[in-house]
Amino acid sequence: MSVRAIHLGRAFCTLRCIQQSQSDRDFEPRVSWFEVPNSWLSLSGLNPELENVLRILEVKPDLRIDPDASLATEWALYVIPLISHRYNESDLKLRAALDYFLHQFDRMIPNLDPSSFTDYLFCINNFLCTMSRRDMVWKDKSRFQAELFEHLFETLASSLQARQLSMDTAASIIYTTGRLSSESENNVWAHNFHNYRRQSILYRFCSSIPESDDWVGTMLSIGLLAGSHNYLMGHRVSRDPGWIYKALESVTVPAEDQD
Repeated sequence: MSVRAIHLGRAFCTLRCIQQSQSDRDFEPRVSWFEVPNSWLSLSGLNPELENVLRILEVKPDLRIDPDASLATEWALYVIPLISHRYNESDLKLRAALDYFLHQFDRMIPNLDPSSFTDYLFCINNFLCTMSRRDMVWKDKSRFQAELFEHLFETLASSLQARQLSMDTAASIIYTTGRLSSESENNVWAHNFHNYRRQSILYRFCSSIPESDDWVGTMLSIGLLAGSHNYLMGHRVSRDPGWIYKALESVTVPAEDQD
């Protein structure tokens, strides 16, 4: 019974979201079953995958991260952007939803592939700005991974410049993205997203964000994504490389403090 409920719940949520994407107006059922007070149903003791489906139907960005339930994680990453437009209409506000989403990766890093990692990038982009609903329903977005990665760091930079996002939140997003890319057992990068372009995007980001008190922490969070690279020799861009020296100075241990 629980397996059938999981499949029906996923199908209902996915089809409802796809239907919404076909119109500028939100489609809502006359009876909103999943906005009834939570007292009508207890999630304790349920099949974990069924619990995950019900939480998403309650408009909560819930991930089922389990090595034995990779399909549940992939489905959640695909469908969460399709429900996130409703966060401003619910008690779960956008930033709280983003924090909740990111903290789930603290417990365990799932094994993603290029398609599911691209869905993750789309999730983060959608938390930070409004994405097209027609793009949301695209099943395999991996061919657009480079564009989504670039869009993410451009949005982070503009949000930091406008003080719409804290350095701590930006660092958390970048660090989680780095862990997902480096700790997954699979290669998560799309075949058409070359390392040089990825490094160029990171360089532009580092050279454009404001230098506030927590600026260095954001720089260091890029480490897992950046890898080993000569930023000074490898990029022909008209950007001030001064941030590299300032970051190095801030983390250099004075000679007298070395053991």
